[in-house]
Amino acid sequence: MFSSKILIGLASTSTTFLTQALEVTFYENDFETPNAGQVVGQTRCGTNLDLTPINTMYGTPQNTFGQVNTVETVMISDCWDSDSTCNTPYDNPQGIGGNYAIGMLRDGEDDKLWLDFMVTDDDILFFNADLDISAIDVRGCGGPFSPAGVQLPPVFQINLIDLDTDTIIGTQTLTGLAGAPNQWTYKWQHKTVVFNRNPSQTNLRARIDAVLGSSGYAVFDNIRIWGTDTDPRTPEMGGDPHLKSWSGEWFDYQGECDLKLLHAPSFDGFHDLDIHVRTTLRRDYSFISSAALRIGDDVFVLGSYGDHALNGVDGALGTDAMIPKVGGYQIYHTPVNKKRHTYDIILSENENITLTTFKDWVSVKILHGDEERFGNVSGLMGNFHGEMVSRNGTNLHDDINALGQDWQVQPAQDGNLFHTVRAPQYPELCRLPTAATKMAARRLGETVVTMEAAEAACAHLEGAADAHTFKFCVYDVLASGDLELAQSGAM
Repeated sequence: MFSSKILIGLASTSTTFLTQALEVTFYENDFETPNAGQVVGQTRCGTNLDLTPINTMYGTPQNTFGQVNTVETVMISDCWDSDSTCNTPYDNPQGIGGNYAIGMLRDGEDDKLWLDFMVTDDDILFFNADLDISAIDVRGCGGPFSPAGVQLPPVFQINLIDLDTDTIIGTQTLTGLAGAPNQWTYKWQHKTVVFNRNPSQTNLRARIDAVLGSSGYAVFDNIRIWGTDTDPRTPEMGGDPHLKSWSGEWFDYQGECDLKLLHAPSFDGFHDLDIHVRTTLRRDYSFISSAALRIGDDVFVLGSYGDHALNGVDGALGTDAMIPKVGGYQIYHTPVNKKRHTYDIILSENENITLTTFKDWVSVKILHGDEERFGNVSGLMGNFHGEMVSRNGTNLHDDINALGQDWQVQPAQDGNLFHTVRAPQYPELCRLPTAATKMAARRLGETVVTMEAAEAACAHLEGAADAHTFKFCVYDVLASGDLELAQSGAM
């Protein structure tokens, strides 16, 4: 434990706590540009599929596709009722996917699609893939495949194979969202898979399989295959607030209450790690107003404008000469300015927990958390494989409000890490914005910040590696009416 005078290690704004991560992109495609001479729809099957082999359509001398059975290019915006008329177009309300995607049948077939890679850099220890997936049905070409009016969830299996030994290094099953209004409506979800790679494994095959027995048709798009020297998983929660799971999926939860964001039992072999966040309603949105982190018996609490306490004692900024620890891990403070502060809890050379404040907004991010520490994690962030599950293990991907209510802090079970008690407290449920507050906020927002001003303020984030960054920046500026938020890095 610490004495009554608490010092937080003071770092300059240029301090880098983690080794610069190595990142190599092996393949990336949004499937919007077929190879020269190829026109999607020339070898049409049904109303919206093209049967041309994927390698003919999109392969290159550097990246050659292999496939088993038919794997189709899907015309996303085409019609499902007729080849010649467009009385009933497919619905793509999220606007993801552009014009084309890659489709596979999951019932009665064994469709497979793969790419091979030669990876010779010994520092690439993780082989990763990002992609968007959705279920959709097809008219003709053997379809429809789903029960009338029902869209079943898409299910794909990603395999990483060592071609030299013909062994599977790892397999991950990706299950997307159900619950679209009908089988002709896309409901996209972003997925990330991460495989550990031994440096001796140089001749690799990344293979996508349709999962047999899960009836229906499914598509994927916007794929990126990449390698890193550190685990790329960076779950986080901040802003409006937006929540990023361990598999890279984003959710919004607007409830006001104390939430159990993360629980990692015996995460370093000795201590449990817990992170709770306290959210506050303001008009029609909520934000994290305080966060509490416990490792073992030590508790670090962070509030607005950088106010903090360790083990119940308000802290004072210190120097590197006396760097305190929480659960044995050093805390470094970076005062960017009076409004913005960052606190880094250093877990290892490549792992970090970062807590950030901008004015009275707080955010939490786990950088490069690996399976050894976080493999058994639970909480609002989901489990390590990206499944958004309740306390009893029920998958609640389709009901984020139910998920939020389920992970409300229950003091008798979870403890209470905050120094003060604020309503609502369990068993009183989290408070959600009402229709009246949303209408009032909408009127207020129209007089404070325009969409054009918000987009201009966030323009520096267009083209960011995570496409959500710009969108969330605009949302948060509009909700808060604060243009400064765009430069804060609050999300």
